[in-house]
Amino acid sequence: MKRLSIKLKVTLWFTFLMVVMAVLMLGFMLTISSSVVSGSAQTQLSQTVRGNLTRVSLEEGKLQVSQDFKFYQDGIYTLIYNKDGALLAGQVPLSFSTDAPFESGLTRQVESDGETYYLTDFWLQLGWEEGVWLRGVLPSPGGGNVVGSILRVSFIALPFLVVLAAVGGYILARRAFRPIDRIVSAANEISEAKDLSGRIGLPQGRDELSRLSQAFDRMFERLE
Repeated sequence: MKRLSIKLKVTLWFTFLMVVMAVLMLGFMLTISSSVVSGSAQTQLSQTVRGNLTRVSLEEGKLQVSQDFKFYQDGIYTLIYNKDGALLAGQVPLSFSTDAPFESGLTRQVESDGETYYLTDFWLQLGWEEGVWLRGVLPSPGGGNVVGSILRVSFIALPFLVVLAAVGGYILARRAFRPIDRIVSAANEISEAKDLSGRIGLPQGRDELSRLSQAFDRMFERLE
């Protein structure tokens, strides 16, 4: 590392920073996408079950379910239980088995046979002492499709960004250090020709290289 030129060191450091920023941005995007997918799934689950509440009634002591009732819609299972927790209507997902207690209006995440599900419950009062539970069950989407798409795009774009950062960093470093090459070249010419009338002649400026050039020119002038 000590034998590398300053330009190359600056380029490597710039490229390293770009890679770190890209990785951090990727992690942030994955975290946000998973959170958005989870929040969207829970909202959809709650809205679907709420929409079914108006499609259930009690007539002459018998439970009536409207034809518009959505027992399965967009991956969401809606189940009807009595107040004691016995299933009255609806099909339970094959791998779903849980004794999670009913909690009206609460959407939560549960585990069943190694699978993750979202649950939401609503108590529907149908009489003085009668009522039913509507439970919505949604297999957790997990954001797999979104995460997979982001990873595929990242694997394609990241190498391109690394190369672009390296080339761009080297060009910037080369342009930034060009005055130093000019200073070295002028100093060598003056030294080899023993002609102190030569000057570096960089334009006036406030940056460090301009001040260094002006200092060399003043030194050559005094020596001459």
